[in-house]
Order: sequence, then C-alpha cells, then structure tokens
Amino acid sequence: MKQLLIFCLTILFVPQILSAQVPEVPKKKFTYVEDRDYLYDYDLRGNTIFPYRTKLRGAHYDSPLEHGQAIFEIEGTKVTISEKIRFSTAGIDAAPNKEPVTMHIHKTESKAFGFVMTLIDLRNPEIQGFIQFHCDRGRLVKLHYQEEPTSSEHIYYIAPTPDYQLNRDRLYFTQLGDVSLVDEEQLYKQKVVPFSTLELKYDHLEFNRIYAKDLVSIEFEEVVIPKGKRRKKREQFIKISDSRNKATPKQVFKIKKNKRSRFFDPIKGKEVPARVLKVVNEVTSKESEIFLVEGSNQTLKYIVIANMRYLLRSK
Repeated sequence: MKQLLIFCLTILFVPQILSAQVPEVPKKKFTYVEDRDYLYDYDLRGNTIFPYRTKLRGAHYDSPLEHGQAIFEIEGTKVTISEKIRFSTAGIDAAPNKEPVTMHIHKTESKAFGFVMTLIDLRNPEIQGFIQFHCDRGRLVKLHYQEEPTSSEHIYYIAPTPDYQLNRDRLYFTQLGDVSLVDEEQLYKQKVVPFSTLELKYDHLEFNRIYAKDLVSIEFEEVVIPKGKRRKKREQFIKISDSRNKATPKQVFKIKKNKRSRFFDPIKGKEVPARVLKVVNEVTSKESEIFLVEGSNQTLKYIVIANMRYLLRSK
C-alpha cells in the first residue's frame, strides 16, 4: 500500500517538477543579428526591422526600446520609418501618437561598414535623409537614421541572437554546405528545412524568416517499383510542405528530368550554376521547373520554386 502511494505521488508531482525546470522560451519581439545575411544591397529589400536599443549620436548611453516603438519597413522603392519615441541627450520618452514617415529610396551604395541608403521625400525632393546599415561579416548590427540634414542622427541597435535560439536554429534548420549536389543518389535521401524565404513580387522582394511552427520542409524521394524479375522502375519526387501556404500546404512533384545547367538570377542579373528539375505536379499535372542553385563546392545554396526562394541557414 505504501509503495502504491509513493508511485502515485511520483506520477503526480514529477512531471510538474520537470516542467518547472524547463525555462520558457520568450516570444520574439525584436530582429536578431543572425536573422539574415546582408551581402548585397538587394538583401535589404523586403525586410521589417525591429531594433531593441537606441540613442542619439553623441549620447553616452543607449536606451531600451519596447516592441514596436521603432520599426523600419523596407519594401520596393520606399522605406516606412515608425519612431514612437522622442529623443534627448538624457534618453528617450514614449510618443505613441507620432506618425510614421515614408521616404523614397533614391539609391543604395555599398560601403566598408555595410550600406548607405539615400532617402528622398517625393512631396518635397529637397528633403533628403539616409539610413546607414552597419554589418559585421554580413550580419546587421546597427542602423544610423537621419530624416533630413537638419535633424538629429538616431542610432538603433539590433538584438544579439539568444543562445537558446542559436542552438535551436543549428539543430533544426539545414545549413549551407550540408547538401551535396554532386551525388544524385544521396540527394534523394535528403530532407531540407530552409531558414527563410525570399519572394519576388512585381516591384519588390519580400523576405520572411521561417520558424519551426511553420512546418516548412522540402524532401527528395526515390521510389523503386519492381517490374518483373530483374527490371525495376525508379521514380523521383520532390515533396514541399509549407503550412503558411493556406491554399496548398503540401505539394508533390514528379521529377521527369534532372540535369546540371544554369539559372538566370533576375536579382543579380546573371546566370548561376544550378540543377534544373523538370517536374509535373501530381495533382494538377502542370509542368514546371524547380532550380537547385549551387553554392561553394557544388552544395545547395537555395531552392527556387516559381517566384519563391527557399534559403538555407549560414553557419
């Protein structure tokens, strides 16, 4: 009887003790440094950036931001800057009723520290400002923003990626260099979990991070079908799962042809090496092409399906 009582108490309380020891993962509020690599000026487009700290240029100390107090939304040929704060040398004060500012992107230039985006107010072209994007090995670490020449310069800092997020990302997502495109047989045993997507819209690029809850994966599969005693038929498929696509969260394509060729990258404006898969949609019977773009050492860099690019995580 005593042993039964101890057993019941163990079942009742041990799970609660264990769950209390597992730290809760806080909801993401800010942009992280490791969210994306900024290697070219077009990498800036399609981003919404949430800094986590700020200060006036020349001030000794920076101040923490609440979620949504500062937002930089870069889309197409414009940038919308929302600053619901007022600056002083002593710090910042909340200004919830302050209206966002939308500026036209005049040009973007590469610099030693990163990029400079020159901004113009189309209603008054004499008003020109800028955003400096300061990067460390392609990772965005801070922004310098000035609305016009007579206004003060605001510095915004990007949040360092927490260790728990880095560890989860390393374990969950496929890394650059992980998938070889040399051995075709090995390819059909791979399941790729992309880190982010870049969608080519009519007039701009739209960037989105992928999270585990999105259930995004691209799987290569080979099915062997026996035909008689000695003959076997091999069929290859590519299976795409993306719960964010409400219309078709799961798609299956039969691969009719797989060859090494070139892919014209409209963003770079040039051809890049890639494996071209001629495929047929198993549901609609529509024919199309899927591109497996090569990176260094003939490893997978990203996958192009229609106007969507599935990007791998950099190590």
